[in-house]
Amino acid sequence: MLKFVQAVKAKDFTEFHAHVSTLWQRQFTAQKFEEVFKVFLDKNIDMVAIVQNNQPSSDPQPTMEGAVLIIRGRYPTRPSEIRFQLKYIQEGLSWKLIGTKVDIARSGT
Repeated sequence: MLKFVQAVKAKDFTEFHAHVSTLWQRQFTAQKFEEVFKVFLDKNIDMVAIVQNNQPSSDPQPTMEGAVLIIRGRYPTRPSEIRFQLKYIQEGLSWKLIGTKVDIARSGT
């Protein structure tokens, strides 16, 4: 999450792109990530402090769908919270990001 929110703040997904799975790198360029997450860029949303200073909660426990590890969670801040879903695949000895969904919603909705 930190690499993602740093990319949004910098309006540059180059470093984020370098940290995702090789498979995802082949499917998406850094510029394509900028297009996909344009809504965050246009709103100048700074989520870095929230991610750095708060522990996320896992909703529910991580699950496996085939070879994909799925982690859902949120940063329960007020008045809005960051909700996320991260998908990982194993590449070599590491788990690498292959998908992400991020949403900002009013707390308690």
